[in-house]
Amino acid sequence: MFVLGVMGSPNKKGLTTRLLARALEGAKAAGAEVQQVDLIDYAIQPWPRSVHDRDETLDRLSAEADAIVLASPVFYKDVTGLMRDYIDYLHNVADVSRVGGKSGFGISLAGGSGMGQVVALQSMYGFYFFRGYRPIDPIAVSRFNYDDALDTCYQRGREVLTAAASPQPFVGLADKVTYYSGLQYLDYDLVDELLLVVEQMMSSAEVDAEVLGECREQFCEAREAVLAGRRQDAIAAAAAVYDRLFHRRRPS
Repeated sequence: MFVLGVMGSPNKKGLTTRLLARALEGAKAAGAEVQQVDLIDYAIQPWPRSVHDRDETLDRLSAEADAIVLASPVFYKDVTGLMRDYIDYLHNVADVSRVGGKSGFGISLAGGSGMGQVVALQSMYGFYFFRGYRPIDPIAVSRFNYDDALDTCYQRGREVLTAAASPQPFVGLADKVTYYSGLQYLDYDLVDELLLVVEQMMSSAEVDAEVLGECREQFCEAREAVLAGRRQDAIAAAAAVYDRLFHRRRPS
């Protein structure tokens, strides 16, 4: 089985590269042949007009992969332009199956504010959806949960090989929508994403127990407000915790 890792960051030594490398380590440990492509090395035209505008190596690797792992840092609440161009580029690669049920998963990393990690994943999973992939759960990463995410990437790399070994084509639109609606984060909106980021922040905040306890209490209020349909109240409560913890983080 062949697992292809696609790196959407222009920084080959950056934090997103470490996450993808860890995922490929997991796949390799489980028995896969793995390879990483750095999109910064390719002159990708999103909509090639002829075969002369295509890259044969990139076409071949993308088509042959039993699973594709997409990894991108977050630029302005979405994937990078490199990743967006790659997704568009694959539109005309006939052997990237529309119906084969191949596997994969996405990794997004939102530095700075932590916002945008979910929106970026939703962009990646739009590719998987329309090309007929059956991906496993994505990994949403910020600077607040980065160390834990490295372990998650390794485990997900192992899991994707298991899924790739038994591809399951969808039998219709209802089957596909049912499957995708059960994947993590794909139904999130901005409020849900804010709560996710705050939860990540609380896991790494460098604050005393009293302050953390107050933040957890306010976070619970935000969760309860969402369940009660009072989303504006949830935003206010979650944002208050976010502002309080933003510059406080336990050292790695």
